[in-house]
Amino acid sequence: MLIKDIPNDHAEKLISAIGDLRPEMIVRVVAEDYALYQLGLIQYVPCSVEIEASEDEITELADEVLQMEIDAWNFDDRELKNPEIAKQQKELEDRYWKYAIIQGYLGT
Repeated sequence: MLIKDIPNDHAEKLISAIGDLRPEMIVRVVAEDYALYQLGLIQYVPCSVEIEASEDEITELADEVLQMEIDAWNFDDRELKNPEIAKQQKELEDRYWKYAIIQGYLGT
């Protein structure tokens, strides 16, 4: 899979997040265009990121992050009044936000 024209800081975060969850996946920046940035035509260095994985593996990864989001927000106000549950919800929310970039670029 090739993801084109993403900001270089997003590319770095995406590579790091995928590396945390799927260290066996090969993910790398295959192109960077500093010229457009240096000329002032755009405000970021555009990159292309290549992910060497099957469609099923990518779907599975995106689904895992989607499940993190569901788990993080699957609490009602009554439950969150309990400090232990509120702490658990916050931990799940933090975990989701750490990997949300995957859902942003690989999710449907």
